[in-house]
Amino acid sequence: MVKKSIIINLKTISEMKQQVNRFDISGRVLELGSPERISDKFSKRTVILEVFDARGSVNEVPYEFVNANMDQLKNVRPGDWVTINHQQRANKKEKEGQPVRRFITLEGISCYIE
Repeated sequence: MVKKSIIINLKTISEMKQQVNRFDISGRVLELGSPERISDKFSKRTVILEVFDARGSVNEVPYEFVNANMDQLKNVRPGDWVTINHQQRANKKEKEGQPVRRFITLEGISCYIE
């Protein structure tokens, strides 16, 4: 009888998981900002969405659509019910002698009118 060796490549659970930074949310458009040109390479347009949290409280949440993604908002109007696909972007601000501050931006990827 011939013994065969089996080699198993085990990965840790964290190596097997794939991180995904995409979220969908639906709500009513409260405000639609005008396009803002920040620099030659960066423009943005903000939409404010009315969404409810788990306790039923109303939240006015801003989503920024950047550069070419601003086109996703061309047919959107205040009062429309939309679904926004977005990702989270984080920034860290450090000043000497002060605690580190972190900020999250919700960056819109696509927007669908319901």
